[in-house]
Amino acid sequence: MGAGLRVQTVRYGDDAPDLVRMVRSLTAAARFIRERDPVAQVTAAIGDCGGPKGADATVSEASLDELRELLGAAGISLDYVAFGTNTGHGTGQNRLAARAEAADAGIVVLVNPDTYLVPSCLATLVAALDDETVGIAEARQIPLEHPKPFDLVTGDTPWASGCTMALRASVFEALGGFETAFFLHGDDVDLSWRVRMSGLRVLHVPSAAVFHDKRLTATGFPEPTPEEEYHAILARLLLAHRAERPDVIQRWMVWAGDSGSALQREAVAAFRHKEAAGSLPQCYREAMGVSSRQVAEVACFHGGEYADHRF
Repeated sequence: MGAGLRVQTVRYGDDAPDLVRMVRSLTAAARFIRERDPVAQVTAAIGDCGGPKGADATVSEASLDELRELLGAAGISLDYVAFGTNTGHGTGQNRLAARAEAADAGIVVLVNPDTYLVPSCLATLVAALDDETVGIAEARQIPLEHPKPFDLVTGDTPWASGCTMALRASVFEALGGFETAFFLHGDDVDLSWRVRMSGLRVLHVPSAAVFHDKRLTATGFPEPTPEEEYHAILARLLLAHRAERPDVIQRWMVWAGDSGSALQREAVAAFRHKEAAGSLPQCYREAMGVSSRQVAEVACFHGGEYADHRF
């Protein structure tokens, strides 16, 4: 594996049952890696955004002690930081990656706290990055597999989900990490698009499985939370802005006005406010120094999605 492996997660919510479960799975995944590389250095980095009661509603000391005990017994270092504010996902991951402990990390794996890694998951993702043409390798989510497409032979996929993705620390740093304009949704799509615009591939790795704790409705799909409802539409507008697609922006604004919820209309108003204030992020051509053709080849909009879904 070479340099160290850093597994990062950003949590927000109640105490830590999901986090403890995820860390238990990480200890098993680390043991699996060390069967092949006995000197592998693994760090768990946890960024704490607090919870609905405020930024101070962090993981309890009792839960932290349990996490330290689990990780210490597995020979995994813990880098825990309470942010003191709700940073959102992308900003939180950027802050974790920028910490001094990340300096020796060769590979960064970004995981959601409501996940449970299959023991071979990390080793399989790390192995996928041995191919220097791969910029991001993502895991397969179970029990509800993500419907976006991937090449059955090569694994190439239009974008990688932030649920569980691995990339070389040098790639993450070169791209400036996540675009902080995205608070909760769309930051993974944006990062994936920038990876591809830089000439690297985004890979779906079906043999690297992760359980993602989603509660399904009668339709077979998860019910979005109010936060997801708001930030999903804002992310669509931000991505369309970055890709210089005023047609997509207009379509979503009309839809929100005609059929959207109150939260979705609030998201449209927030986008308009950012636009009027000149605080929207740079478009991809300016930020990446790429051509309109390169942007159009990567930044695809299929209805309300960013790829033509398999199902």
